[in-house]
Amino acid sequence: YLVTTDVRILNSAFLTIEEGVTVEFEADAGLRVQSDDAALIANGTANNPITFTGVQEEPGFWMGLIFDSDNAENKIVHSVVEYAGSTSGQYFEDPAAIAVHSGDQLILQNTTVRQSGNTGLFTSNNVSLPDFSQNTFTENEVPVSIPAILMGALDSETAFTGNTNDQILVREQTI
Repeated sequence: YLVTTDVRILNSAFLTIEEGVTVEFEADAGLRVQSDDAALIANGTANNPITFTGVQEEPGFWMGLIFDSDNAENKIVHSVVEYAGSTSGQYFEDPAAIAVHSGDQLILQNTTVRQSGNTGLFTSNNVSLPDFSQNTFTENEVPVSIPAILMGALDSETAFTGNTNDQILVREQTI
């Protein structure tokens, strides 16, 4: 599939991406789940991952996947998210391949986030990562930027190596 603009999932819509599908994004295009009763369900398999990529293999080429939804169905499993994190028209204070807004949630499992122009995963305060496991963050500027309270959500089997800065950026917050 080819996405040429900023797509928004709204009003009780559930977008399910089947295993093995590749979704390519034009420059500065992105995908936003923007309603609490809407969700993105990207459920690939180990043998047939889902790929979210840019039309051009250039870090920061497209906007990224943005979650402004607290729907428990939001998930990215056995997927690859690459070449996202555009700074043009950014939605969050920190451009990222995957961004989760305050009060919202995302299941992220067995997913590789690479070649982001900036941050691999950015979360605001009060985010829930109910099942964050066995992911790989590589070839990003910063692999993950999260508030201090979410440190316990990160598992020991996720890899944060091969980035410009192999450090998790923990932002100030009262715990």
